[in-house]
Amino acid sequence: MANRKNQIYSIANAFREHYANIFTNSANERDKVSEFNKMRLHFTGDVGVDTLLSVEDIESAVRNQKKGKAAGVDNIVAEHVVNSHPCLIVHLSFLPRDAL
Repeated sequence: MANRKNQIYSIANAFREHYANIFTNSANERDKVSEFNKMRLHFTGDVGVDTLLSVEDIESAVRNQKKGKAAGVDNIVAEHVVNSHPCLIVHLSFLPRDAL
């Protein structure tokens, strides 16, 4: 039993050391945080890249939704969208385009 506890402690310690080495507390980097916030505020995306989703992309995403999951804050479950009229897929494809 003691050997098992040592293994668990050793694994937990390895995780702690790994994440301690890669963690950066951005609150200590005020200049970098400020620079990031300015860049984010004025970010418009890469206009040279086609980022629009096609109807096929939306249809594939809807078809691959996990069923039987709890509703979100909007009270919509995957089954609402999966079993909806096919024109909903077309309308959903307009949302990202209209947001630009």
